[in-house]
Amino acid sequence: MTQTSLPPSLQKLSKEGGLFEGKYKLLRPLGEGSFASVLHARHEAMDRDVALKFLRTDVIKAHPEAAERFLMEVRLSSRLTSPHTVTIFDFGQTSEQIPFMVMEYVEGRPLDYAIDKYGSLGLKRSIRITLQILDSLEEAHSHRIIHRDLKPANIMVGKGMKKKKSGVHTKVLDFGVAKLVEQAEEKLKTEQGRQSTQFIGTPRYMSPEQILGQEVSPASDLYSLGLIFFEMCTGEESIPQENVAEVAQAHLAEERLALKGLDALPTVLGDIILTATARHARDRFSDVEQFRNALESALEKGKQKHKKAVSVADESMKKKAVDQEPTPSKSDVFSGAGYIALPDEEELEDVSSTPGGVAKGRLPSPAPTRKKEKKHRRKSSGASSGRKAQKSSGNLDLDMDSVQEQKRDRARKRRKMYHQKARQKRQDSSGAMQRWAGSVAVVLVAGFICFVIVGGALSLLATPMRWAMAVLPVGLAFVWAQFSENAYRDTARRIMIPWAKRTVTMVMVSILILTIVMPAEAGQSLENDALWFMAGWPDALQMEWLATSVQWICDLAAWVMGHVSSLVPWSL
Repeated sequence: MTQTSLPPSLQKLSKEGGLFEGKYKLLRPLGEGSFASVLHARHEAMDRDVALKFLRTDVIKAHPEAAERFLMEVRLSSRLTSPHTVTIFDFGQTSEQIPFMVMEYVEGRPLDYAIDKYGSLGLKRSIRITLQILDSLEEAHSHRIIHRDLKPANIMVGKGMKKKKSGVHTKVLDFGVAKLVEQAEEKLKTEQGRQSTQFIGTPRYMSPEQILGQEVSPASDLYSLGLIFFEMCTGEESIPQENVAEVAQAHLAEERLALKGLDALPTVLGDIILTATARHARDRFSDVEQFRNALESALEKGKQKHKKAVSVADESMKKKAVDQEPTPSKSDVFSGAGYIALPDEEELEDVSSTPGGVAKGRLPSPAPTRKKEKKHRRKSSGASSGRKAQKSSGNLDLDMDSVQEQKRDRARKRRKMYHQKARQKRQDSSGAMQRWAGSVAVVLVAGFICFVIVGGALSLLATPMRWAMAVLPVGLAFVWAQFSENAYRDTARRIMIPWAKRTVTMVMVSILILTIVMPAEAGQSLENDALWFMAGWPDALQMEWLATSVQWICDLAAWVMGHVSSLVPWSL
């Protein structure tokens, strides 16, 4: 958002950190549209986050009627109290006669962001989000208000808001282009008295009657919502064309919209989308209630189908247990012939992989064949009477309590897995801290040695230059580490460890350069001026152990450089 798009008074307040209207502290820009700019602010007295919406100054200059339209938004939206519609708290005009409104600050993300990031949101979640949008539209339509610009960017979904069963809460934004139905035939006039021919809305989600400039109705909003519902279900763009003329042509064609991926949806949902997006308003849902009833019916059918599948699976499970129950004679019971061997591992996984003993998406495996069952009986008939039947890994006892036993077993496994993950997370956190500490220690020690030797060897330079040259290798090592390519997520392995390694390398390179280029001068400087950086320190900071350590490091480096100077010809 550019500063020039804001009223001058806000530009000044933004720079000085003042309060707008004496109570709103401006925090950050939230977004900017073709008509208005939105800022994140906080009501200081109430400690409440709000959104301030201002009509753009350039829009007012080019279209004076826009101010009237903006104020219409306030008057219309202030009537709406649905929990799925953004609330307006206040409105007014700035000192430059720029209209503004104070709206509820919504935590979350626009729906178009969610669709772009995740693609399909899932059928059940898409239905529940659409039902919440319908709740908002139902109230608006009851006040004879048509939104006219319903699109994913004007719908907020977020976990920070009050949660419903669906796990998300939806808010419909921006009734700024809404219009009373009884005023639908009226046109805003320009200063010259001519009627404006500019249509209102976003072409991709605009109903055919809006494109043609005809009268709108609740079915116009439901047309837009049908396209949005399709995109939530499939993750595909409803109309992929970018050119406005091509988009308009797609809406106005008599044949149904070419919605990619529609055939992959359940038939009942495909029929709902096709009805909502019919070319003519008379063929669509006439009101919110019809749209909602169709969605709730589809949701209920899905639940019943799921319950029926689970019921069939449970009956099959019980029948399998009864069919496999042995009927041994009294003598067989004590001889071990009455024991039925457990199923093979593959069969066991099919039954115990999901709650209730039924594998997700399919019925249990069929009972063992007679040949296999006979083989199990022969294997167990030779067992002695004192032999105990071993328990399987799934605790699958072939009785009516087996399902409950499996549930308890899976619950124990889930708890064990949870504790293992928690323990692994603690270990990873501890390892990250150790890597941080080790990297910082290496950087500090190596950097200190580099500072002492490089700074001590450059006595010919002025003090500020000695400081700069002494810390330069460590800084270059950090810059070098930023270009290291690795996929680690934690900062220690991504930045700190490469920095530590490159610091050690830069220290060795710096010492090597000094040793080769000017060994005699560097060695003499280290012997005579090793404690140069401590010269101006007060007596309280003169630490004997530090001076001893520095002098020892410098003497060692000077001894090495003294031997090197006798070997290189240019130091003679």
